[in-house]
Amino acid sequence: MASKKTEQKITEDTIFEIGSVSKTFTATLATYAQANGQLSLTDSPGKYLPQLRGTSLDKVTLVNLGTHTAGGFPLQVPDAIGNTGQLMDYFKAWQPAHVAGTERSYANPSIGMLGVVVAKSMQMPFEEAMEQQLFRRLGMFDSFINVPAGKMPLYAQGYNRNDEPVMRGSITGNGPYEAFVEFPAGKNNPPHVHTQSLPTVVLSGVF
Repeated sequence: MASKKTEQKITEDTIFEIGSVSKTFTATLATYAQANGQLSLTDSPGKYLPQLRGTSLDKVTLVNLGTHTAGGFPLQVPDAIGNTGQLMDYFKAWQPAHVAGTERSYANPSIGMLGVVVAKSMQMPFEEAMEQQLFRRLGMFDSFINVPAGKMPLYAQGYNRNDEPVMRGSITGNGPYEAFVEFPAGKNNPPHVHTQSLPTVVLSGVF
């Protein structure tokens, strides 16, 4: 069921979180931007984010960010970081543990930074780039970054290992952005994927 509290049943319109599968859409958006001449995957982040120029992070490429080979990010953003300014300070101070491209370490900060850069290169908010550019061109008309109020009753409640209801992600949550998917049960069309951003204060909702 979609909610244990209300006993709402799962239907073809129920919206589910898909977690880190959403990283696929950030990478797809990056290649879309490259195809449009808005960036090159061999660029460094500092080309689009002046505050990172001259830093260690500016020595890696967008490919490194998207393939988790930047040099060693932790899995999650540190718990002490709570706003955009602190997050950018973290990236400016970051030091690699390995030479870029030599080792792979799965990390949410890495793919999240790729999303930030892509949005900057497209000169629009990440949410708009996903919803108005990528999703529409993929025929995903029931997919969203920000769930419309009218769709929220369709949202499936999540639960933790203690069977307690949990809210959608935060800066210390499970990934650069949360995601939802509508599985059209009994239909032949593909699932509708929905990515849900974290609070706008955190790098325009990318993380």
